[in-house]
Amino acid sequence: MGVQLKTADITAIKCNANGHRSAQPRYKNSDLPLKNSSRDLETWREAVLPHILDWAGSLEEPFSISTHPDLEELIKYAWDEEFPADDAVYYVVCYPFFNHS
Repeated sequence: MGVQLKTADITAIKCNANGHRSAQPRYKNSDLPLKNSSRDLETWREAVLPHILDWAGSLEEPFSISTHPDLEELIKYAWDEEFPADDAVYYVVCYPFFNHS
């Protein structure tokens, strides 16, 4: 009775019950709750996203930021720096990162 290690097929693990690969949600800029879409989208692209990407680039594991404990605070900080504080907007921006169900 001990621990047994077996080689796993990663494609089998990433399949849903029907045998199809599980798709990750794809978020678009149009999902952002921007009040003035052209002006605010430019701010999102030129100020908020670079702040998040600069931070992610400084991490040892930059491609696993969705599980990083500081991500939520970083998004809130970057958003609040460029847009007025609004809990509803913050929820829409942060929720996709933390809803893994």
